[in-house]
Amino acid sequence: MSKESAVASIIPEFHGATDDWNVYREILEEFYRAHGITGEARVPVLISVIGKDTYRTLRDLCHPRSPKQMDYDELCKVLARQFIPEIAIFRRRSKFYRAEQARGESVKDWYARLKALSVDCAFAEVQLEPLLLDRFVLGLAPGPVQDRLYEERPDNLTLERVVDLAAAKEATLTKGEGIAVDIAMAYIMATTGSMHMSIGMGMDGDMGTIVVREVRFPIVRNDSSATITDTTVHQRIASEEKGITDTTSMVSIITLGHHHSVLAHGTG
Repeated sequence: MSKESAVASIIPEFHGATDDWNVYREILEEFYRAHGITGEARVPVLISVIGKDTYRTLRDLCHPRSPKQMDYDELCKVLARQFIPEIAIFRRRSKFYRAEQARGESVKDWYARLKALSVDCAFAEVQLEPLLLDRFVLGLAPGPVQDRLYEERPDNLTLERVVDLAAAKEATLTKGEGIAVDIAMAYIMATTGSMHMSIGMGMDGDMGTIVVREVRFPIVRNDSSATITDTTVHQRIASEEKGITDTTSMVSIITLGHHHSVLAHGTG
């Protein structure tokens, strides 16, 4: 099998409407390097792998010359002009500076999304890490993860270190969720004698609060058979919750280190 045929069997066709030309070219270049394909030997390989639709476009753009008569770098410039869209850099930077961690988005997913937003911002290499570090910390959802990073001095942090700290704090909080939910179940059993319920769970970013939502039966309050501690702790129940009726009650579990506080409250 020729080198050109080998490439054609491994490298997919390029589809201008959906593929990124820069990424496609990087894949091609690595294949050339791995297989010792250099110089103008790259031209027939390029022509044979890009696919007939892209080749037709390339042929039209090169007319009256034929693509096979042009050198490799010329062909890549023609394809780049056609398939790399113009980028409004300040618009991309605006999205980067305004980015915030989404509800339910993990720390590492938030970092990956932020890094992707930085790609087309044309930041100088020396600026990139400090800008990513600041936006990563300031864009985190308010709560214990962000509070943990606020304890650090910026001049003592690297981007890798700050992501590791955030991920470690997130893991600690996630581990605590199971304990807190067990407490909620025990409390519901003690106050109602029933476990028939439909629940949904979410994290309250400010307090590290796990909220058991949509408990579809009244909760008996001030029941002496259940221990309720620290009932003055700050509560945040999202006002935007839909479908909450007057007969619906809710249970919030506040996780503060190894101390768990349970508070029952209702709308009716």
